[in-house]
Amino acid sequence: MSRFDRGARAIVTAYATPAARAHAAIRWASAPLARIESLLPRGGSVLDVGCGHGVFSLYAALRSSSRVVTGVDIDAAKIELGRRAVERLGVADRVTLTEVTAAWLPPADGFDAAVVNDVLYLLGRDRARVMIDAMIAAVRPGGVVIVKEIGERPRWKHRVNEWQELIATRVTHITAGDALDVLPEDFIERALPGAVCHRLDRGYPHAHAAWVARR
Repeated sequence: MSRFDRGARAIVTAYATPAARAHAAIRWASAPLARIESLLPRGGSVLDVGCGHGVFSLYAALRSSSRVVTGVDIDAAKIELGRRAVERLGVADRVTLTEVTAAWLPPADGFDAAVVNDVLYLLGRDRARVMIDAMIAAVRPGGVVIVKEIGERPRWKHRVNEWQELIATRVTHITAGDALDVLPEDFIERALPGAVCHRLDRGYPHAHAAWVARR
């Protein structure tokens, strides 16, 4: 439990059902969300694409009162649970969680930062590229785009990621989506010109990596 800081513990306990609390706890324990949050600007508007239950959206807001966060996801049940957690944590004035369709794309020039955590591999490469392009357009000039996905190295960690996501999407159906097309790192680097890659897998059995670029 050493990875769970005060904000993470508050978020986990804010969910209304045991299943949602368990999912939030596992998500936090298995992904470097605190390190990804540290890559965001300290203030401004943040778009969280594929926010699920809203764990990262809530953490980003709790870590800085200068952030206004919009989370979007196609899973209506997760969004509803996330909204209840938003109310319990008292951040409804700064966190909005919205259900969107699979065809949704963000509006242009609407945010200071846009982040997507472990979602693009579910879309297929063509749709993933469209979403990255839309995220770049969604941030204002000088804004930050963060793409966090499964890295390709070390290979054994990459395999752990793949097996975990296969179980999540095709066995337990915790995660919506069935494309499961893990993006090569050079694909992300071509889509995000000038991006800096941050290796985030230290201390985790997963090949976490995040690419950060400015528009």
